[in-house]
Amino acid sequence: MHQAKHKDAGFTLIELMVAMAGFALVSLAAFSVLSTGQRTAVANDQLVKVQQTARLALDLMTRDIRMAGYGTPSGVPLPAGCNTPLIPTDGGAGGDDQVSVVTVDQVIGRLAVPTPLVPGNVITLDNLPPGLMAVNDVITLDGVFTAFVTAKDEAAKTLTLSSPIGSTTSPRVFLATTSVIRLICVTYSVNGAGANPPFQLMRRVGAQAPGNAAIPIVDGIETIQLAYALDTDNDGQIDNQTGSVVGSDCLDFVPNLPAPAIPPPAPAAAVQLPCGVPAAVGTAAIPVSVSGNPTTARQVRLTVVARAIPPAVQYSNTSCWRDTTFTGASAMIVENTALGEPTPPAGCPALAAGQPSGIRRRALTRVISLRDTTN
Repeated sequence: MHQAKHKDAGFTLIELMVAMAGFALVSLAAFSVLSTGQRTAVANDQLVKVQQTARLALDLMTRDIRMAGYGTPSGVPLPAGCNTPLIPTDGGAGGDDQVSVVTVDQVIGRLAVPTPLVPGNVITLDNLPPGLMAVNDVITLDGVFTAFVTAKDEAAKTLTLSSPIGSTTSPRVFLATTSVIRLICVTYSVNGAGANPPFQLMRRVGAQAPGNAAIPIVDGIETIQLAYALDTDNDGQIDNQTGSVVGSDCLDFVPNLPAPAIPPPAPAAAVQLPCGVPAAVGTAAIPVSVSGNPTTARQVRLTVVARAIPPAVQYSNTSCWRDTTFTGASAMIVENTALGEPTPPAGCPALAAGQPSGIRRRALTRVISLRDTTN
């Protein structure tokens, strides 16, 4: 019986080449989508981290600044490091601001028994942990009665106080369980690009002295800028710096110097003022009375600029790290300070004209009402 011959099934060379070309195009498209998605995810992650960094710094500073002047009426002795309840220091155009405040440290205990406080009185606490208090520390009872500690007895849980500080008429009886609060002087600053590692929010408790260096508390903070809403005439309202008939507004916050001009191209610079304008209007310098009396400054506008930082192994003042996928402009105006494109450290490739730095910045602003402005 004759059997017909069957041809072997298969692809021709042309068919195979067409199939491979189609597969390559699909693979390339899929890789492009995945690569774009990965870059977007990395960029979003960096942006979130930068914003979280700025918010953390804002939260930490807000807690201390809000309590500025608590328990410290004008003209009284203050904790070491502060000669006034609020000390603003302006870094000038392109510089970092600094601020020192008398603020609440912690509740060290509560009165164990009702106590009439008179000069040189001894108070008994319900608890006094060893090493918590020292002579010359400043304590306040609920912000009403403030005094220095002249002696302590941890075994007996007692503190001997100096003459009462402030306007309290003695003797005055404070009830048991009244909070005994320690006051401290806290200074916030930012270390510069030359520090190693650079761009850290620094916090110092007490006076600047050998052995009492500021401690870094947040990485990736490029600058802090502050402006102040003032009540220099003590009428209970924020001074109107602009002559606006609608009352106080964001232009009434006073930085120390007029805002500088951003180098060209100006349109690339983001303005980080709530007002939407870069120039200070009205008063161009903080009056001395701001430092002398906590009632003068009613509100503080704090702006924190955070920036993306490299991994820990590269986080130094000589790092050339940059994100080449970030092509946006980093220049911005913050209060009275112009931040241009970051300059690469020495030894790093210089930026070409118009070339972005590859560094992401994020500025967050918060207005803080001072806790104690009526002493």
